[in-house]
Amino acid sequence: MYKNNDSDPKNYLDFSGTDLDAANDTVTLTLDDDSVVECEVLNIFAVKVKGTLKNFIALLPTELPDGKEPTVWLYEYRDAKNSKDIEIIPIESDDDYDAAAKAYTNWANSLDDE
Repeated sequence: MYKNNDSDPKNYLDFSGTDLDAANDTVTLTLDDDSVVECEVLNIFAVKVKGTLKNFIALLPTELPDGKEPTVWLYEYRDAKNSKDIEIIPIESDDDYDAAAKAYTNWANSLDDE
């Protein structure tokens, strides 16, 4: 478990308890325009947003058009009910996105410190 720089010890990133192995897995997304994108799973983490613990996933597309810089995509992550599948849902709320982005950035920066 990695604790972010927040003063509240309940705000944390939790890498355990998921069916995905963030170090080895990829997921396939179908975008709104019906294009399909394979993405590497960079991290799966939980963040407390306005008192509610929410799960997020950080993805990096594996193939980019020439000249495009890689961009990390953040989504809400849920285990699907009654199956081993997962749900990857666009983040709708600015508060949720800001919290996920801050947590992801803190985690990514911690890798630079190692």
